[in-house]
Amino acid sequence: MSSDVYIFNASNDSALACDSISYSASKYINIFENDLATLPMFFANENDIVLVDEQPNTEFIETMQSLGFSIPHFEIKTEFLKNPFSGKYQLNALKPWGWSKATHTLFRFIKNDFKHVNACSNWNPILRELSGRQTAALVLQDILENKNYPFIDKTAIPKVITDTNSIPDLFEITKHWVLKSPWSSSGRGLMKISPERFTANEQTWAQGIINEQGFIMVEPWHNKVFDFSMLFSVSSNKISPLCFSTFKTNDKGQFIGSYIHWPQENELSKMGISNTEMETISQTIAHSLQKQNFNKYYEGWIGVDAMVVDENGTFKIHPCVEINCRYTIGHLAFALRNYCKQNVKTILRIGSLSEFNTSNKTSIALTPISKKTQFIAWLEDV
Repeated sequence: MSSDVYIFNASNDSALACDSISYSASKYINIFENDLATLPMFFANENDIVLVDEQPNTEFIETMQSLGFSIPHFEIKTEFLKNPFSGKYQLNALKPWGWSKATHTLFRFIKNDFKHVNACSNWNPILRELSGRQTAALVLQDILENKNYPFIDKTAIPKVITDTNSIPDLFEITKHWVLKSPWSSSGRGLMKISPERFTANEQTWAQGIINEQGFIMVEPWHNKVFDFSMLFSVSSNKISPLCFSTFKTNDKGQFIGSYIHWPQENELSKMGISNTEMETISQTIAHSLQKQNFNKYYEGWIGVDAMVVDENGTFKIHPCVEINCRYTIGHLAFALRNYCKQNVKTILRIGSLSEFNTSNKTSIALTPISKKTQFIAWLEDV
């Protein structure tokens, strides 16, 4: 039987920002990736391969089996990249968490061993552009052409800034803005500014992003009610909606975790937004993604982050905050949906081992724990 190969290269967004074949993640990110390396097992089946830095312990394997999860083959990454055990496996598709120049460099010696060839099999710099916030702004602009839904106003479409000296002029339009680096993830690379909060420090930060990535994005700061994502499956033929995913962030907008089941139907109903409308909006976004040729240059899963905002007492939908051309934690929550009761509010958390150990909630660890573990994924009843 043929095997797909998975790897949790969660630093991919940083690799896209760096745009180098020799990108090397920081020590902190390396630990994060190593501790959570088994996560792709929830997308895989028992014939597939998940690359890890060390074999998960027996206790973890037995716990996952007792919970009903299929256990794939875990192979040591360094050994597999030297010799993909061609006599042991028939390799079908390579499925990293995300694609970048660095991903292709990592697998450069064994890419030809994979049977399945698609738009991601060879690096195309257009994929980097599709993953950036400038493309998300273009998709948003296209979506907002549709006047039939409670969307935010077109004036909220992000702007490209190449000169920090032009930023103070924006305060004549509205007082609160957010600066965003073109490539970043999980709420990083953001800075909220106002006339009082755009000092030399903020200007230096913004100029640093412009120097590194060529420009910076700026958009009005919204009065957010809650975050959610729309998840899609992308093939050469079409872009298909999978589901909605609600996620939780902290005060700085940084990601905390994803809810397993879509818990917002009642809240949306109170806001005058029906589930039918949400499904139609999802189709609208899929159509806009297709117009930008996502299915021509990418195959896999996409997450489009969105939010419901309060505009002067009226609830509006911001349908495209950013686009993730990769697996997301929302996709992982989607893969886990059959293992969690729908009537129990459960969140998939990613955090430190100390957070997990000190939580007073009912929790189940989803990644191995050893003496040197620093990061962990877990399910937590809310």
